[in-house]
Amino acid sequence: MGLVARSILSLFGANRDRPAEAPLRAELLSLERLGEEARALAARFTIDAQPRRTNRGAVQRLKRVSRSLSESYRTFLAAAHRGAFLTPAAEWLLDNFPLVATAIRDVRQSLPGGYYRELPKLAVRGRVGQARVYAMALELLSHSDNRLDREQIVRFLNCYQSVAPLTIGELWAWPSMLKLALVENLELLTTEALQSHLLRIQADDFLARHQNAGAAARAPPRAAAPTGALVRPHQPA
Repeated sequence: MGLVARSILSLFGANRDRPAEAPLRAELLSLERLGEEARALAARFTIDAQPRRTNRGAVQRLKRVSRSLSESYRTFLAAAHRGAFLTPAAEWLLDNFPLVATAIRDVRQSLPGGYYRELPKLAVRGRVGQARVYAMALELLSHSDNRLDREQIVRFLNCYQSVAPLTIGELWAWPSMLKLALVENLELLTTEALQSHLLRIQADDFLARHQNAGAAARAPPRAAAPTGALVRPHQPA
């Protein structure tokens, strides 16, 4: 994006309406350091003595994420039909939306509200009421740039459990929690892409109006008709 476009975007408050939550971005860790991080988390995460207390369940979050992704998909699809410019993130969503919808449906079926409420919750500042296994998924994704392979997942899980073993219910929920965290982070990234897309449209409209106004101002004035052409000569009686 050029300097002029960036300046115009600033007029529309490009940073005023950013999502309250930022996408997961943290230091990328090697396999060895990922294991160390897992053991450190296990030592730091303390379990809430009231496991039914939760700040926001998976079901409610899934509904919000599903609506947001669907709205972004429809917006990008309409833009594609108009032949508008789309970022790689927007194109990715258009190509992979069926897979995303399937992942959301899988999590919804695997993690009903009652099951999620029974999972051990954290009593750590900033994560009070959050399911421990969900917090683990967030940490793993943030340190792997959302690119996971089997070796990373196994190392992280085994190293964590070497300090604090998980319950059977948490182990069963672990794959769904990874999907949930991935989908939620995708929604945050898509929201950023959608915001940039809408701001670009506003900037284009602003430029078009400015250029049209400038062209009109620079246009030469229409020549006045000669006086003689407007006044008919006097004809003698």
